Amino acid sequence: MSDTRVESFFLGRCTPDKGMHLAIDAAVAAGREIELAAKCSEPAEHGCFEAEIKPRLGPGVEWLGEVTGERRKELPARARCLLFPLQWEEPFGRVMIEAMVCGTPVVTLRRGWVPEVVVDGVTGLVRDDVTELPEAVEAVGALDPRACREHVVAHVQPETMAAGHEAVYRKVIDAAAGPGPIAPRSVEPVREAMLPAA
Repeated sequence: MSDTRVESFFLGRCTPDKGMHLAIDAAVAAGREIELAAKCSEPAEHGCFEAEIKPRLGPGVEWLGEVTGERRKELPARARCLLFPLQWEEPFGRVMIEAMVCGTPVVTLRRGWVPEVVVDGVTGLVRDDVTELPEAVEAVGALDPRACREHVVAHVQPETMAAGHEAVYRKVIDAAAGPGPIAPRSVEPVREAMLPAA
């Protein structure tokens, strides 16, 4: 495959819950090449590779192994899309953020925090079923790479996220306090529980 442009890529761990095998199937069904960058050092990861990934390797499907440093930055920056068909309730999805900040849209499934991270039709395409992924791999080319990066810059900067977390905490505290002021609580029971027994 070319060192200058990648049709699609996968980045993550070599485990069934990350859906790398489904990413391969979707790319092949769409007639697109895919590069696979994945951590594969644990026994379970080796098992997944032998059972699900190795049999799918061939023309248009390239195994890169684990990538780090500059290579990890370059891969999403030169790809048409990140194919990330999660099979579990992903709690955040840093890989998706890394791709989008490079201007690379994400093709994924509606699992866990995905709808909070990927704006369907703007920063990627979120689908409900694996059978919809090949069509999404084709359609993702119509998205504007600038919109991907701009969304991350606007919403996922440390300062923005910290302010958002603080706002949520304040809302929870205010709701727990009710209409009146929060009554002060004694710290003595907590302090005593932390002290070693005499």
